[in-house]
Amino acid sequence: MTSSTSSQTCESDFASKKPRLNGNGNQKPQNIVSFLRNSTTNGKRLRRYDKLPQGYIQSYQERFNDVGELPVNVRELFDFAKGEDLDLKDVDLLPCLKNIRNVIAIKSKPAAEEFCYAGGIEIIIDILVQAYYDPSLDISQNIQIKKIWKEEIKGVLCMLQILVFAAQLVPVSLSHFLDRPHLLHFLFSCLAEGRKQIFADASFLLEEGILSSSHSIDMKKIACLRTILEEQLPYQQEAHLFHIISTILSAHESHFSGDASLAEEDNLMVNNAREGLDQSHNAFLEYLIGSETFLKRLFKISCRELAVPVPDSLPNEPMFPMINSDDYEDPMEELRASIVTGPHVYERLVYQNSLYVEKSIRSDALLLLSVLLTGKYKDQMQKILLEHKVVQSMEKTAESIIWTPMRGFLSMPESRSQFGAISMVKIQFLRFIYSISDHHLNRYLLLSKEELNELQDISEKYCIPLRQDFADIDRDNCCLKHPGILTSIVQKMKAESDSSRIRFWMARALEAFLRGKPSKADQIFFMKKGLLEELFRVLLSTEQPRSWVIQGHFDLLATLMKGSVYAFRKFAKIVDSQRTFLVLCNLIETNLVDSNMFIRCVILTINNFGTSVKDCRILEYYNNRDKRVQVIASLIAVLCVEPLSQDNVCCLNTCIIILYIAWKNNELPRYLSSIFVHGSDILKKLLELLGFWLKHYSYSFKQNDVKSLEEGTWIAFSEWKALAKELINEDTTSPNAIKHHLASGTSGYDLRPTTVASTRIARWRNCSLESKDNHNPSH
Repeated sequence: MTSSTSSQTCESDFASKKPRLNGNGNQKPQNIVSFLRNSTTNGKRLRRYDKLPQGYIQSYQERFNDVGELPVNVRELFDFAKGEDLDLKDVDLLPCLKNIRNVIAIKSKPAAEEFCYAGGIEIIIDILVQAYYDPSLDISQNIQIKKIWKEEIKGVLCMLQILVFAAQLVPVSLSHFLDRPHLLHFLFSCLAEGRKQIFADASFLLEEGILSSSHSIDMKKIACLRTILEEQLPYQQEAHLFHIISTILSAHESHFSGDASLAEEDNLMVNNAREGLDQSHNAFLEYLIGSETFLKRLFKISCRELAVPVPDSLPNEPMFPMINSDDYEDPMEELRASIVTGPHVYERLVYQNSLYVEKSIRSDALLLLSVLLTGKYKDQMQKILLEHKVVQSMEKTAESIIWTPMRGFLSMPESRSQFGAISMVKIQFLRFIYSISDHHLNRYLLLSKEELNELQDISEKYCIPLRQDFADIDRDNCCLKHPGILTSIVQKMKAESDSSRIRFWMARALEAFLRGKPSKADQIFFMKKGLLEELFRVLLSTEQPRSWVIQGHFDLLATLMKGSVYAFRKFAKIVDSQRTFLVLCNLIETNLVDSNMFIRCVILTINNFGTSVKDCRILEYYNNRDKRVQVIASLIAVLCVEPLSQDNVCCLNTCIIILYIAWKNNELPRYLSSIFVHGSDILKKLLELLGFWLKHYSYSFKQNDVKSLEEGTWIAFSEWKALAKELINEDTTSPNAIKHHLASGTSGYDLRPTTVASTRIARWRNCSLESKDNHNPSH
């Protein structure tokens, strides 16, 4: 038999082996090929590398003749790892690694797949761990940074590059490799290396592994990180280290992406508490916030001024015009020919390059600040910001770096630069402002002293109270310039493109200031800046707004208008024709998920204050049972328990609020019967969702969400729960139980159209506002 036939027979024998059943009746694969392929995702490793048959290695070269010496090199790595005295300075190791790296780089995905399936990732990780650690010893208390000797640098760098290439080219999860504490320790040690490329590769692997992991990292396993944080790293590397730390902290708070379900996030939080990960996470947070050295470096990077002086003049047009590579045979030649010549060109280029680098670095530092402001020690971190006057320092650099346009730089199409450094630094700055403002007194430090006085004037003029904690504001720490940071954001929003993604984050930052129990003075303050007109201008524009603009603007409108007679009077003047009103209604109903918070705002305002604002069509429109039932049916139709996420659970809460108002008006049976008309499946889904809702909000780590529900709706959470229990009642004779209507349908209920009675006497709590407005028609 020829060697070729022998190899084929060997491969055929492996592939033909059928899996057998284990004691539980599940399949237990015995195929070495299946084992290796599955190892890339299930974390089961090949403990003895001589298990990989020589025939299987040879068959690689015959089946995949375009991967060169790769199979042979993988076997050489296996043999090297089996050696008792593993030495990274071995003269035969580096050529082997270089060949693997080059083949993967040149042959791309096919070579990377074969390398992964043959267990190549695992063997490289084993080599790195065995070279620097005794795997039998506990690493969790080891705070020493492993030193990579000069003779080992090339080999380590080569192995890191191979892992990076494999992770980029193959949809293979690195998460189970990060379960190995020695590997985590080594990768973090690489961050302390002064060599830029090793730092870059190690940080990439850490970030990819953390984001793809199915669970949080136990911070006790990377005790060396504290030592690394005390090291003085180069400026750019230190900023990226901040980015990795924020990734770890964010992964613990809400590990899954925005597409994950609430059920998955709840399970993660419960498992973290049970496994003690919360304790180690909080201990690390406490260390970060308690480390004055670390925080000073973080504040310095976040707030430092641009080191390069601003040139005397900057061109309004780009020095380099936008070049479309499809239009020229040699785009670079066209670019070189188009360079603007003249005085101070070099200085302008140096400035623009420095500005771009600063924007990139500032993004990482601001991201970490935002994460620290949203954790368990939020109040402590807010206090530290005051002590170091970070808001005032940030105010100085916001205009000089964050909002400064890249004039005189290479022009880029919007689609390409949307999430580049220029946009990302703005987003991270707005996230930082959001984190300061959200349910905290420090929100008022984002205003100037003149604006704080303006708020007091509004309170006196309209006889409406300020927030209870307004008197506690430390005015020495508020914005030094007028207007303050928040008013500047309103001004910049008006200048921003109607389709810009930055608009969403601007809306979020302003919304955070208005969150909590509605403050009429705060609402009027921003409406006097023209914010209400700007939001409706974009939403009612002739072109269909982008989805992120619709969501961000409707959410901001909900906090800006909720319970405010002043706001709905201004709305009546803005939407002053039937045509404009129909455009708005169409936008709301075709984007119901994105606009549901605005609908909730309207319905809560009707419930608490009535509908007597003259010519306000929107209040009359939603003061109708059939319209409210239609909203519930449409929202429930797009929800399910499994994909229910933090992004769309608000839709379910809006439905519960509508049903709560009906319950208090003794109309709940009619509502449920009307919903049944839209299909029994809607009621069945609502029943399932309510069961999950009760469980979800019962967790202790949801107390902040519960508080937000109460403050934003004027409804005690005990009332929320009482209604939910009433609706899921098993008693089919109870007219308030969903199961009653699933059994009896619509029989016995008058479903004729009707308006909704307010659960409270229709009165204006701010009656003085009405009387003032009679004397001030312009308001």
